[in-house]
Amino acid sequence: MKTRLVLAGKSKAEIAQAIATALNRKELPALESGAMAYMMSKQQSLNDRDKVWHSHAMFFLPAT
Repeated sequence: MKTRLVLAGKSKAEIAQAIATALNRKELPALESGAMAYMMSKQQSLNDRDKVWHSHAMFFLPAT
């Protein structure tokens, strides 16, 4: 969804609003078991003491 909005030339504010609206309306699909996300942002925040964190992968597994 975000890629389509960026390619359509939407602003950051418009993208954030569209994603928030889709989340609230439950229009985004649930993550499937085994899905993976790469966290690569230089602005990511771990906590208040350690401001930045290194790049890493996140794996989504069913709740146990």
